[in-house]
Amino acid sequence: MTIERVETLHDPNAGAATLTFVQIHDSSGAVGLGETYYTPKTVAAYVHEVIAPALIGTDALQDGTLWDREYVASARRGAGGTDMRALSAVDLAMWDLKGKLLGAPVYQLLGGAGEMPTRVYNTCAGSTYATGSVVGRGPHADKDDLWRALNDPGDLAAELLEQGFTGMKLWPFDQFADADAGRSIAGRDLAAGRGILESIRTAVGDRMDIMLEGHGKWQLAPAIQILRAIEDLDVRWAEDMVLANDPSVLSRLHAASRVPVAASEYLMGRWEFRRMFEADGIGYVHLDPSWCGGISEARNILALASSYGIVASMHDCTGPINLLAGLHLAASHSIVGYQEVLRAFLDDVYPRMVELPFEVTDGRMSPPERPGLGASLTSEFLASPTLIRESTR
Repeated sequence: MTIERVETLHDPNAGAATLTFVQIHDSSGAVGLGETYYTPKTVAAYVHEVIAPALIGTDALQDGTLWDREYVASARRGAGGTDMRALSAVDLAMWDLKGKLLGAPVYQLLGGAGEMPTRVYNTCAGSTYATGSVVGRGPHADKDDLWRALNDPGDLAAELLEQGFTGMKLWPFDQFADADAGRSIAGRDLAAGRGILESIRTAVGDRMDIMLEGHGKWQLAPAIQILRAIEDLDVRWAEDMVLANDPSVLSRLHAASRVPVAASEYLMGRWEFRRMFEADGIGYVHLDPSWCGGISEARNILALASSYGIVASMHDCTGPINLLAGLHLAASHSIVGYQEVLRAFLDDVYPRMVELPFEVTDGRMSPPERPGLGASLTSEFLASPTLIRESTR
């Protein structure tokens, strides 16, 4: 069970073109699959130059110090960004490999019972979201959840409820942020964004949780103005209205309104999350296993969140392995209350990448009962003529 080969795979023309998959092959023939999102060529270079040489020849079941060794080495050079995303992808692949070698789902390796499926909410975007393509302007724009969230939000909310979703995330104020670099918002724009949220409440009442997304586009003063303007609409949370890089700004936003503040999948490692927790800046924490340090580090972050009484939500609008990792973590950590999904990805994008049906039942999802994370790459994806594969042996 010695690791013999580390492989990266990236297809610039398939689905979410900014994904990097990592496959770790051991001497028994088992293969662990991980992934991360953003700058795939850069991530692949880091995996092969730095991590793979440290991994080749080790025992997948006995070497539990890889994460700490690689993080410490990276931290001496200012850990973050590419380093952490590459380490996250490798860590996901290692957990997947261990589960396959032991014949157990990852959530069982984490000590979970998997008895309660995790509640999911739909992020209202389409199948080209996060790929760099234009969203909501094509010939089928009326069928894109992003277009509908801005132009027909009440009908979209009713449709999602009918499908079993009881939460939806949208960003009705983003379109106004670019006008002044997020430094101010005009009264008419504030009213227009609020009107979109009001349409949801008019259509479905309080049966749908509304999650507000800000993508870190706003400065503090207009962010406070927005949250105070929607306090009566019972928004579940306002996520990343400001960048999460300064916990003191989050704390001031959190104190300025009754709307709970959420942040942020942009953070990496328990140390960045701890500073945010200590500043009393949020009511909900969002983390992404393929960015924050993989399953190994996500466990530490969730333990910290629990000690502060903060409900966690697993982020995913990027890739299928990240979604599976979030579901396995949720099944083994009671502090996780939500898993983000894009129904367009579940129906269209992810099935072309991995051979696993993604099913939402009564607004909830469970991790697969298969060994490891539960998925492998499809023959369709592996046969793509534009697939870029690199290996270190």
